[in-house]
Amino acid sequence: MCDFMVDRLSWSFAVCNVCNFDDQGQFREQQLVFRYDGERREIPPITNLSILQNDPQSFSDVKLPNNWNIPDVVQHKKCQESVLCGQDEKDAFQDIMDNTFRRVLTRDRVHEYQECPDEEMPFRLEVVEAFRSENLPLLQHFQERKAGYKASGSSEKTKTQEGAEALNSRLEDGEALLFHGTNPSWAMSILKTGSQLKHIGKSTGTMFGYGVYMAECASKSDEYARDDGGGTVLVSGRSSFVAAS
Repeated sequence: MCDFMVDRLSWSFAVCNVCNFDDQGQFREQQLVFRYDGERREIPPITNLSILQNDPQSFSDVKLPNNWNIPDVVQHKKCQESVLCGQDEKDAFQDIMDNTFRRVLTRDRVHEYQECPDEEMPFRLEVVEAFRSENLPLLQHFQERKAGYKASGSSEKTKTQEGAEALNSRLEDGEALLFHGTNPSWAMSILKTGSQLKHIGKSTGTMFGYGVYMAECASKSDEYARDDGGGTVLVSGRSSFVAAS
């Protein structure tokens, strides 16, 4: 019902609650509150699957980040390439995961079999491998959108901005690293072509409508991480996989 109201009718899901009734609580009532925000909006494309077919030389005017160092991308021979992160980057990712992990069980965490039946979620996430993407078309798109950004003047910081100097020192005003839980195959696809909104919510639904769902806490995105057959998932369990741009 929630998916129908949000995905089909474009109402926003505001809040829900569950109440137990009778002397032993054997009867349950759930209340869902939706908000109508106007006619259904078209799904805006974030990027196009054909972006890698562009001429790399057409991005020669794009200002490259100082940490980009993949020769074929920097020399505008290729539009995109992913490489393994260095140890300093992996250590920084681990720092962010440790700082943002909250051992709190929420409704979106799928219970998995454990040797100890009382343990329903891990105590820590461990970074096993990480990849970094250098993508000229996505960088250009990002810079064009950011040109219209106006600083809010707020000094508030996200949880991911604590420590991890090797990564956070690369960020500019209004930027922050956030988590997105998915499977390894789709994570690598995002590094190449960006997020496709038409695929959002395929496995778990879209509580607040179409959009890119991100989180400050690694433990929250871990709830949506899935294995795709290789035994490793994105930001999940004791064997973790991190992808970053």
